[in-house]
Amino acid sequence: MKIGFILPYALALFVSTSVARPSIWESCGSDAVLLKESTFEHDGHVVKVATTSCPGFANLTSTTFATPSRVNKRAVSQCNLSLSACNVLCDSLLPQPTVLDCNTLTLSLLVQPNTFSSPPFTFTTFTMGTCLYGFANFDLVTYDVCPTALAIYGLKTSTQCVAGSPSTLTGFCTSLGLLNNNWVMEVVHS
Repeated sequence: MKIGFILPYALALFVSTSVARPSIWESCGSDAVLLKESTFEHDGHVVKVATTSCPGFANLTSTTFATPSRVNKRAVSQCNLSLSACNVLCDSLLPQPTVLDCNTLTLSLLVQPNTFSSPPFTFTTFTMGTCLYGFANFDLVTYDVCPTALAIYGLKTSTQCVAGSPSTLTGFCTSLGLLNNNWVMEVVHS
């Protein structure tokens, strides 16, 4: 499979290191609508889950994906646990979550048995204390996302960024931006 398109959002997001970068939430748009909220508990910790419709994401997606014959009618599984499933981009300009909260959130997601649904142009957040893991679906199809994959991407992002210079916990794990694989995962302060 050729990499024909790079996620436009990732390029715009990381072009300049001297200017504050927009968060995924800011790219959601002023007309964002909260679709659903829930919580789950693990080991005495409460994780808040929220899914928001983000019309602003439509501007970040390649129009090539809109070809009706190429759009998958069924939900696409996003459960790739490979460390190469996404590329990490760190951002020391964003407020920092605590390592403890991000580790606790990772552990809470690792034990969740069910996938979560990520409809097209939505942003689903998982928040515990100061740490937020967010999953943005820029594609035209619904994704069924494994919480284990989200935990792995979050751990990969925070681990790689904390070892970088400057050291930070915040960053993004970006998919290849291909059809049925066009998403970004964000680790930020809640």
